Amino acid sequence: MGFSLECSSDPRNGPPQDDRPGPARPVASADRDQLRLILEPGIQRLIEIEASAVIGADPYERAADRATHRNGHRPKPLDTGVGRLELQIPKLRVGSFFPTLLEPRRGLDRRS
Repeated sequence: MGFSLECSSDPRNGPPQDDRPGPARPVASADRDQLRLILEPGIQRLIEIEASAVIGADPYERAADRATHRNGHRPKPLDTGVGRLELQIPKLRVGSFFPTLLEPRRGLDRRS
C-alpha cells in the first residue's frame, strides 16, 4: 500500500497547474445548467426583496404604512453568459416597479 503525493510546484512536474475556471475558459454546457439553476432563484429572491422594500411590506404581510399592494408578476427573460433566465417582475397596483439590479433592455454580463 503506497502513497504518492505529487506537488504541482515541483520543477520535475512542470509549471504549477491552475484548474480553476477563469474568464478566458468557456464554461461547459453542464456547468451552465448548474449555474443557471443557482442564479435564477437567487436573482428572483433579490428582486422580491427589493419589491418588498419599495412596497413597505412582504407578500401577505399587513402593514399600515405600506405604499401599495402587489398585483401579480410579469415575465422578464434575462440573457446572461450562462443562458436565458426566466424571471418574474412583481407588478404593483399603484405605481410601477423595475429592479435596480436589472437595467432595462440589458443583460447582466453587459453592465459596465
